[in-house]
Amino acid sequence: MSESRIDRRDFVRGLALLAGASAIPLPLSGCTRRTSRQARGGRSLRSHEWAAIEAAASRIIPTDDLPGAREANVVGFIDAQLAEPDFAVFRREVRRGALALDALAKRRHGSSFDAASPAEQDEVLAAIQGGEGSDGRFRSAHFFRVLFTLTIEGLLCDPVHGGNAGEVGWKIIGYVPSQPRPVWARGSGRAQLTGTRVRSRA
Repeated sequence: MSESRIDRRDFVRGLALLAGASAIPLPLSGCTRRTSRQARGGRSLRSHEWAAIEAAASRIIPTDDLPGAREANVVGFIDAQLAEPDFAVFRREVRRGALALDALAKRRHGSSFDAASPAEQDEVLAAIQGGEGSDGRFRSAHFFRVLFTLTIEGLLCDPVHGGNAGEVGWKIIGYVPSQPRPVWARGSGRAQLTGTRVRSRA
């Protein structure tokens, strides 16, 4: 195993701990079944919002020699969860955040956020994290924390929730799920998660 892969695994584990320690209560237990949406938009995000959020998540967990947020379908996970009542409080904030990403990218670099270079996207995200783009109804730093947490959950959740496509997040950190796996209750549209846990791969 290469040193870069060990570092990446440690990095993602550290992000997961940070997300778990955040003060943002995201109700993953109510997550919905995976959807297969393209960049044209989804249940919650319009096409330009989808593109901005996907690009931002892909800078939080970028693709290198290992898969990142894009390969894990993190944006699909975010879009599906924002459509749920439990996430209604975050839906408007994330959509407003996507607009803020585009507005700041256009002001600084003359392009939409998803069309900016990786370095330019990182600069915009750092500005958002620092509070730039806030107004009376929108706090950009809080939006960044929400997006950060959703990105980590989308990377490491059970694939039935829409993220962690192909279990790429689990493969990065070397974990496999123990039994029983989540099953779908007939007619409920929700997963029954009781007894589900993750154990370390030997």
